[in-house]
Amino acid sequence: MNFKRILPGLLGGVALMLLVSVTKSEAQIWTEFTVAIENRIYEPLVGGTQIPRSQFVDLFNNFVNPDDGVSKTAIPLGFEIEYDGQLFTQAWVSINGFASFEGRFITNDPFTLFTPTNGPNLTLAAYFGDHYYRAPGFDFLDPQGRAFTPTTISWQTNPGSADPKGLNRRSFVVEWENVNINYFFDPVNPDDPFSPNRQAQAPSIASFQVWIFEADPNTAPSKKGTIEFHYGDAGTGSGVSIVKFSGASVGIEDEPAVPNGNTTWINAVTYAETGNQILSRSDTRLTSNWPPSGLPGRIFVFNTDGTAGIRGWGDGDATLTQVDPNTPPNVRADQRLFVTMADVIRILRHQAGRPVEFDSAINRHGYHGDVNHNGRFYYSTSNYDNTGDSVILGTVQRYKVFWPFKSTNENLPLPNDNTFNGFFFDADEFDASLIMTYLAAKLPGLPWLPDTLPHFTGKAVANVNASDIVLENSGTKTGRLVEIPITLNGYSNGAVGVKLEAAKGTRIVDVYTPEADIYRQSLAVAGESKVSIAAAGQFKPGDVIATVIVETTEKGEASFENVIFNEKETGAKKLNVNNTDAAAGELMLGLVSPNPINVNATASFNYTVPTDSRIHIRVFDILGKEIATIADGEAVAGTYTAQWSGRDENGRQVSPGMYMIRVEAAGRSGVARVQVVR
Repeated sequence: MNFKRILPGLLGGVALMLLVSVTKSEAQIWTEFTVAIENRIYEPLVGGTQIPRSQFVDLFNNFVNPDDGVSKTAIPLGFEIEYDGQLFTQAWVSINGFASFEGRFITNDPFTLFTPTNGPNLTLAAYFGDHYYRAPGFDFLDPQGRAFTPTTISWQTNPGSADPKGLNRRSFVVEWENVNINYFFDPVNPDDPFSPNRQAQAPSIASFQVWIFEADPNTAPSKKGTIEFHYGDAGTGSGVSIVKFSGASVGIEDEPAVPNGNTTWINAVTYAETGNQILSRSDTRLTSNWPPSGLPGRIFVFNTDGTAGIRGWGDGDATLTQVDPNTPPNVRADQRLFVTMADVIRILRHQAGRPVEFDSAINRHGYHGDVNHNGRFYYSTSNYDNTGDSVILGTVQRYKVFWPFKSTNENLPLPNDNTFNGFFFDADEFDASLIMTYLAAKLPGLPWLPDTLPHFTGKAVANVNASDIVLENSGTKTGRLVEIPITLNGYSNGAVGVKLEAAKGTRIVDVYTPEADIYRQSLAVAGESKVSIAAAGQFKPGDVIATVIVETTEKGEASFENVIFNEKETGAKKLNVNNTDAAAGELMLGLVSPNPINVNATASFNYTVPTDSRIHIRVFDILGKEIATIADGEAVAGTYTAQWSGRDENGRQVSPGMYMIRVEAAGRSGVARVQVVR
């Protein structure tokens, strides 16, 4: 795959994706549901369980509230349903035309369905407005002397044999029958909230339903079910057609995935009027006619993708490694829907310590970014029974479990939580490089854990695979500012993720990467004290993945600690740009001189062994083939000089080209380059 053809084009759209991703690619219900309109004759509920007027109460007390009340207790669904990445077995019903998985929430403002930071959340709003529950013995005549039609709000759980589509799915239905909809208005100016003639209007009634269908047990690996809104007659009960159809909201909404986060929604009214799925995710228009689906006999259907999520692991790899292998291919979404170059840049910026938003809850950048699940964070905002909260004194309680543990048998106890929305993932540079490699078609799929990392496409180089970085002395200095090229100590064909943290006395100024070519691509971000690098493609020793600009100490030293190469700590690194002796504990490799060499010259270089250890110095060609051994034995701590005459193990002159001298001692390694010419 040609990096130059693919990656720069993606980078060109990064700025746009960074803006769009916060409002679109994050949303759980946007990946779970799409809205459609189907033809279905309204069937009134027969034999359901009525929720009496006395059971609709205020939020903080048990006073009956027939205006804005919510069911005093939760209504059992009769089965499990997955919604917004959570499992539910019950729901609360509001007089005002919505059901909620969240709990009891009092509001008559239909715009709260579209308010990102205000409830109710986890809402199914078939016709959300300012309605009233009229009951015999309580409501007789409106101010115009017209009789009120009694309201009935009922629910029912249906067996799978009653599934209208024959899929044997159980279903749960709530019906608002003859509810007094949008009841308080001026019939002359019904949309004027400040009219002095606003008053209760008895004829403004309608019937509608919310249907929740169990996931298809025959094909769906998850418990994501279908949601439907059905609409019956309006304004016919009294024989008078004074009905306010405008001003209600219709759609579904999720909940914030992190404390103080935003909700997202799908506006069914927008879809009915425009047919635009994307616009329905941002538009806040309310109803203007009845039924809101457009014509009688039409319903809204929120279809789900049916992909599975294993409780406790999330889908940082875009769900594919978690989906049952028997799942039909049409429910397996292309992973490119979940990861983009925007994720790569955001991960690098976050890891470098830049002040960048990095939500790692479900469907945020960190969530889909942690493609190999190197760690796991967990937080909870409510207990399973909604009786408690894990935000203690304003601090979210976090737990962490490291790979390679795949099972749900955690090392640490987890809160009793009602959701796996709360799983946090720790995306890093290696994840970013895996995404880059995948987007360039160098990976067949995103891995789940390191032990499932697939083989990269392309030619592999044996024996000298890169395991660390090398800091090279470029000789480019301006005072104490110096450019330090970062190369690899071996060959790599695939993903490379690197993080460096400046030690005391060294200050990071900037970082830049070489221009992409058909074989390789690098991206890097510098923070105040950290550099984060992701690279993908074919690299050999000496290929620069990034160049960091630092301010050295007065002695010309540039030191880095907590160096990480592909998620493995490789120890501290120190470079003396003045070529003075190394500090204790450092393996130092000096510059090769002369360089290049011809057939009559000998290359010399200095190296420092930090402790008594075995020393191994070998020469490799550009393809990774071992050419010669310069040293192999025990050495005491100290500084030495070694030479190579440009000949192989058998004393034959090598061909012109680039060669790598690899020094290994005291558990460290370094690579120097030497060019052979005629």
